[in-house]
Amino acid sequence: GSTGLEFKHFNIAWYSEQTLRERRADYEPISPKNFQLYADTWAQFAGSDLQNLIAMLTNKDVAALTQNSLGYLLCRLPSRKSGLNEGDEKLLGYIINQSPSAVRAIADALGHNETPDSVGDLYLFNRLVMFASPPLQHPLINVDCPNDTLRNCTTEILPLAHEVLAGRANMIDLNGLDDWLGGVHLTPDNFAYREDVARAE
Repeated sequence: GSTGLEFKHFNIAWYSEQTLRERRADYEPISPKNFQLYADTWAQFAGSDLQNLIAMLTNKDVAALTQNSLGYLLCRLPSRKSGLNEGDEKLLGYIINQSPSAVRAIADALGHNETPDSVGDLYLFNRLVMFASPPLQHPLINVDCPNDTLRNCTTEILPLAHEVLAGRANMIDLNGLDDWLGGVHLTPDNFAYREDVARAE
């Protein structure tokens, strides 16, 4: 039966050549100004300067051009309380709720993500494993993944997971920071808390 959900195409690669020809009148050509803005946006996204990246992600012209989609990447900055980015906070909550099943935790994360910052199961699997030891000095979970695959992967929740998720402990203070946002390497000496950055409206 019908789910009541309506799905719309958003990727030009999904259109056939014939469909593109039929819908050509629906689209406007890119102006030289916007073409340059696209080029500048990509350069700042791929660059290594954190402040330039934040300036781009909070730029109102960029927000309008990209329908606010890039601004959601600011959610990948860590929280001042937990030291986790927004996606990792949610994932950790699902891991705790669904333990010992890693598959169920990742399915919950995929099913409840309603933001333009869409990710896949392999990305979430890698994030899940990052909560464990090694390499963390203070792991949040133990993970047992036979053959390093997700299918039979199980988790064991450690007390520190609850402390971090509740904001009583900070992941960066405990384990440092080694992550990426675009071309920027986020480290303890090069990051910003997402609470300190306002997204463009």
